[in-house]
Amino acid sequence: MSKQKRYFPRFLLPLILYLILIFFMSSLPGKEIPDVDIPYFDKLLHLMEYAVLGFLLMRGLKNSELKFSNISFIIFTAIFSTLYGLSDEFHQSFVPSRDASLLDVLFDCIGGAIGGIVYRKTPFLR
Repeated sequence: MSKQKRYFPRFLLPLILYLILIFFMSSLPGKEIPDVDIPYFDKLLHLMEYAVLGFLLMRGLKNSELKFSNISFIIFTAIFSTLYGLSDEFHQSFVPSRDASLLDVLFDCIGGAIGGIVYRKTPFLR
């Protein structure tokens, strides 16, 4: 099997499936989401959710044929996470009992960058 044919199922498919999972979770009405009485717990969830996204995106980028510096990939990962977070918050604004928050987008951006950095700094996870 060629390298290009192995690239999609190994590196892109997990990323695409994770993006679909985020979209699905954002489609759940607010009443179906358990209420946790911990301050800023939802921000921590955004940070972790998008750290996974950043990790998967960085993994896909670093194993692609693109040749950029690590910082360029991390910046791209943060920008992509921000844009996907914005689209996610826009989507949530139409879901019953859910609302959109720019603060959530900020944590999405930070989480995406952290995930990219974690991938870069932990060779045993590759």
